Amino acid sequence: MIFVRGARQLLTLRGRSPRRGPELADLGIIPNGSVLIEGEKIDSVGSTRSIENRAAARSAKVIDVTGKVVLPGFVDSHTRLLFGSAQLKAFEIRTAVGPPDIRSSRRAVRPPPHLVRGRSPKLLQLAAQRWIRLFAAHGTTTLEARSGEGFSPASEVKALKVAHRLDGSLLDVVGTFRATWPESSDRGEDSSAIVEYIAEVLLPVIRQDTFAYFCDVECGAEAFSLAESTRILQAASRLGFRLRVGANRTRHTKEIRLALELKAASVEHLRFVNESEIDSLADSSTIATLLPGVVYYEGGSRYPPARGLIERGAAVALASGFGSDLNPALSMPAVFSLACTEMKLTAAEAIAAATINAAAAMDRARSIGSLEPGKQADLVVLDTSDYREIPYYLGLNLCAMTIKRGKVIYAESVMADSLSPL
Repeated sequence: MIFVRGARQLLTLRGRSPRRGPELADLGIIPNGSVLIEGEKIDSVGSTRSIENRAAARSAKVIDVTGKVVLPGFVDSHTRLLFGSAQLKAFEIRTAVGPPDIRSSRRAVRPPPHLVRGRSPKLLQLAAQRWIRLFAAHGTTTLEARSGEGFSPASEVKALKVAHRLDGSLLDVVGTFRATWPESSDRGEDSSAIVEYIAEVLLPVIRQDTFAYFCDVECGAEAFSLAESTRILQAASRLGFRLRVGANRTRHTKEIRLALELKAASVEHLRFVNESEIDSLADSSTIATLLPGVVYYEGGSRYPPARGLIERGAAVALASGFGSDLNPALSMPAVFSLACTEMKLTAAEAIAAATINAAAAMDRARSIGSLEPGKQADLVVLDTSDYREIPYYLGLNLCAMTIKRGKVIYAESVMADSLSPL
């Protein structure tokens, strides 16, 4: 057993999920709080005095977190983890001349197919493991990994197999099949044949081998039309996939309505959402997943209307959108900073959106996202005395320790102890 003892602020996030409206700011804080862990799960949570009086705590290994903040591990529900290498040339071009017109062609915005296609599964896995270690060092304990960077059936299956092997190796990794256009295709070709192939051939193969839990489709001129998205998502739903819908990032279309009609687990981006759609989201179980890091990296100024979504009762989650084409930044604390400064969330709302609500967007709120008896022992220890410092210090990693399923997977002191004295 492990006794995580003496947190200045223990953020439990206990209670119902997902959080909506004013509930999003309720972190369930216990001053001078402690957590008792048995094996992979949380045994008990409460004040330090109440936990240390238990017989089991007296023989447990003690992790002293006096003066620090302890909270649930971050849940990142949108990443494109599986890519081969950084797009440095594309970045130089974009920063020199401004963001590309992503409506012009798919080839102008998607990463070169060799990033995944030209990599062996072993090399792809090694690259992903590097990112996973960095996710852990920033407090993330569960993340989603999407395919979609290979642009061929073989590459998509390869990427999802790698994600499946990575699950449980350090973090929990949830695979998502992201429907994309084949490398050789363009709008001038027979799009119906491509959509039918995805729906009738590729999806059954992926589902049969359980490589992916979710199926994601992004709507828009640079992706699939509304009718094409509907065809793919309906086929995925019949096969048992849970659904995700990526809203158009350049203009308002009807994909939010589609996500609600199909009872998607989440609808993402939401830069263009009208008042009636916000009300419909508030009345639904679909999570509105916002990615402020993507807007920032693309040089945009139009952020999702987070305050309107929260105040009208929609369930809001935050994710990084980490990947070679959307946002090469994986720090959830940095996402908090952007959520607070650009979308006007409070620090408490940002934390709840990236823990308990993000867990709901991943269909895992029963096991992760809060510190409660019986849930997985996924914790983050922050070297700060007040949780509001997390978004305050933009770019500063305050993570002192990450615990996943009751095991310490990252500790700041390990790195410090390895340095030679000056």
